[in-house]
Amino acid sequence: MSRVALPTPMHPGRCYALDFVHDRLVSGRRFKCLTMIDRCSKEVPVIAVEVSIGGARVCRILDQVFAIRPLLETLLLDNKPEFARTALDA
Repeated sequence: MSRVALPTPMHPGRCYALDFVHDRLVSGRRFKCLTMIDRCSKEVPVIAVEVSIGGARVCRILDQVFAIRPLLETLLLDNKPEFARTALDA
């Protein structure tokens, strides 16, 4: 698979990147953080921390963010299984 250069955003609020961070508490319980970053301004409008974050939950988080912000032009995702669900595509 060849690498593709990511677009360089010129204006804030138009290109966001979503990613998951996984970790574990000292008790051994796992948790996930959904992070969203504006690639131009580096602002982080949301970090959602939960034990489980499915596709429907990601959609609700995005709905909350874009209820108070303008819709974006580009949303960058990786190919991890968290983003390979039909809820996010819908």
